[in-house]
Amino acid sequence: MIEFREDGLVFSFPEVHAEARCSIVFQRTLRLPDDSGRYPVPPGLGRFSLERVEDHEGSVPGEWRRDGVFFPMYQSEALWVIFVGWYPFAIKVTVGDLNAVTGRRLRDERLWRPQDYIVFPRKPWMEWFCVGNGRARQFVAMPLGDDQGAGGNGEGVTPAGDIRITAHPMRAECYQEYRRRRSALLSDGVGGVWNGSSLGKRLFSRSEEHGDDFGYGSWELTEYSGCTAYPVNSVDFLSITGEPPRSRPPTEAEYSEAGLPCLHRYGTDAIALNTRGAPL
Repeated sequence: MIEFREDGLVFSFPEVHAEARCSIVFQRTLRLPDDSGRYPVPPGLGRFSLERVEDHEGSVPGEWRRDGVFFPMYQSEALWVIFVGWYPFAIKVTVGDLNAVTGRRLRDERLWRPQDYIVFPRKPWMEWFCVGNGRARQFVAMPLGDDQGAGGNGEGVTPAGDIRITAHPMRAECYQEYRRRRSALLSDGVGGVWNGSSLGKRLFSRSEEHGDDFGYGSWELTEYSGCTAYPVNSVDFLSITGEPPRSRPPTEAEYSEAGLPCLHRYGTDAIALNTRGAPL
């Protein structure tokens, strides 16, 4: 089951376990140059404001999933996908038809080996996605099209790609063992950090960034839910919803304060006009 709450998505599986729940948040951040340079970690700028696709039928592109969400995204910003909770999940993230972990074409929403998913809470966010050959990129909006703002039954609306998130909860019996081991380690006073809570360091290995410390057999392979998020530019957002975005594009001052370069091409953001014709 997926619920829409406070600009976030909540995946829950009461049929697996009463605590099998994970929230998904789309966090705004600054866009980094797509080069080999080393830059400071960009700051968070707050959540993207989400709209449900089903609330705007007749205005969204016909190929969008009716159980999905969309949000306005400027050329000068990027996003993190953040996972919140404590129950372990195997999560597949795809961008278009590419698996975000492997950079390969998506097979389907099942879990596959070699591993093509991330493990929460070991990795509580995803700030990059793989595009193949060991290369990774931020989640950013596609360049604006020439047909922006046409609106009307989705015609002329240019979606900036799509992000598909599929969550597989941990099997109930594995979760009970996980809780038992965690309680034992905490009782022994073994320290560590896990999603903001104390946890024994021995519980997880430090293999690779996306490594599955629990093992493939720990996950529900047939119990899963998925949701698609569609970033759109500000003019298309106004065309679909009739309302301008609640956020503004990041400024050069914000980039400067964060110690990051603000490239000229980031200045192509269009500011949507409100219904009275006054700029935001």
